Amino acid sequence: MKLEPKVEDLESLARKYDKDDVLSKYRSDFEFPQIQNQDAIYFVGNSLGLMPKSARACLEHEIETWSKHGVDGHFRKDQPWTRYHERFLPSLTHLLGAKDNEVTIANSLTVNLHLLLIDFYQPTSSRSKIGLEAGAFPSDHYALQSQCELKGFPNQLVELSPQEGSPTITHEDIDAYFETHGESLALLLLGALNFKTGQFFDIPYIVDKAHQYGVMVGIDCAHATGNVPLKLHEWNVDFAVFCTYKYLNGGPGSAGGMFVHERHLEKSSRCYLKGWWGVDPDRRFEMSPTFYPAAGVDRYQLSNGSVFSMAPLNASLEMFREATMEALRAKSIQLTGFLEQCIQSIESEFAHETLFTIVTPQDPRQRGAQISLRIHRNAETVRAALQQGGVMTDFRPPDFIRVAPTPLYNTFDECFRFAKILRDALRP
Repeated sequence: MKLEPKVEDLESLARKYDKDDVLSKYRSDFEFPQIQNQDAIYFVGNSLGLMPKSARACLEHEIETWSKHGVDGHFRKDQPWTRYHERFLPSLTHLLGAKDNEVTIANSLTVNLHLLLIDFYQPTSSRSKIGLEAGAFPSDHYALQSQCELKGFPNQLVELSPQEGSPTITHEDIDAYFETHGESLALLLLGALNFKTGQFFDIPYIVDKAHQYGVMVGIDCAHATGNVPLKLHEWNVDFAVFCTYKYLNGGPGSAGGMFVHERHLEKSSRCYLKGWWGVDPDRRFEMSPTFYPAAGVDRYQLSNGSVFSMAPLNASLEMFREATMEALRAKSIQLTGFLEQCIQSIESEFAHETLFTIVTPQDPRQRGAQISLRIHRNAETVRAALQQGGVMTDFRPPDFIRVAPTPLYNTFDECFRFAKILRDALRP
C-alpha cells in the first residue's frame, strides 16, 4: 500500500524511525565500504555481511596465541582450539531453534550438504526423486545432481514451481506438488528463503506435508540464519545446512554449519563419512583405528576446523546475543516494509510504463530482510547507476536486483535515499 505519492514525503518518517531505533548503536560497530569517499549504502548483506570492527581483534588474538604457544594452543585450559567451535553453539542453537546436540560448526555449506546427503539421500527403485524449489541456489542444484549420479540415479531432480505468472510458491502449489510426486520422492531440499525472490517458505507446513508422504526434508538456511526466526527442531526438519558469512557477518569463506534432528542421532545405523574430528573429543587423541563417534551432530565433522575462519564470529555473535533475534526481526520487518513503501512511492512518476516489479511477497511474514526487483528495461544500466550513486546491491542477470536492508547496520534514511537514487537510475 502506498503511503505517499512522492518519495521525498517519506524523509521525515525515516528520520523519526531512525531516532526511535534501539538497535542503531550497532551501526558504528561495522566497517563500511567507501564509494566516492562516502559510506556506501550497503544493501548486500545477503551475499556478504559487513566486517565488525572488533573482528580484527578477535582474529589477532588467535594469531597471537599461535605465535606464543604454537601447537599448545590446541590444549589451553581457557580456550583450546580443539573445542573452539563449541563457544558458538549457545548463540547458534538459539538462532536456529535447535538443541545443543543438533548443531555444529564445520567445513563450508556445500561440503556439509554433501556430507548430509550421503546419509539422508537413500534412493530406491520406487523412491529416487529429489525435490527442490524452482530457482534454487545453483550450488544446491549441483550438489543434488552429483549425489544422484554417485548413487546411480541420474536425472532425478523434480522442481517445486509456482503457478505460471507468479514469482512465489503457495500452499496450493505445495499440495499439488506432493499429490503428483510425493510417492516417488526420497528427499526434498528447500531453501528456507529463496535466494532470488526472498520468499520465506512456510517450513512447518512443508515438512508436515512431506512427512505425510514419507519424504525426508533438508533445509538450506544460508539466507535465513541471522535473518529470520528459525525453529528447526520444533518444525521437525530432518537436517539443515547454513553459512556464517551472510547475515552472521563471519567474513568471506567463514565456517559453515550443520543441523541434524536428534531423532536421527539416536540411530546407530547412520551411513555417513567419518573423520578424526568426528571422534569423541575425549578419545580423539588416543589415535585408535576404531571410530568412537562424538555425541550429537559433531560426529559428522571430518577435520579440525579453521580457527582463523571462525574467529570473527566471536564479534558478530556477541552482537546477536545482545541485540536478540526478536528485536532484529522486529526492526527487519519495519525496515523492509519502509523500503517497500519508498520504492512504491516512485511508481507514480512512471505511470506511463511499468519499469520494475517487486517479486518479494508483500506479507512481512513471508519474507526476510530483502526486496527483490525485476527491472524491465536496461537492468544492467540501472545496477551501474545505483553503484555510481553510492548503493551496493546484488545483481543477478539478466534483470534481478536484490536489495537487503540489514537491521544490525542499515538505517531507514538509507532506504529513503536508495529510492531516490533508484528513481534517477530508472529515468530514460
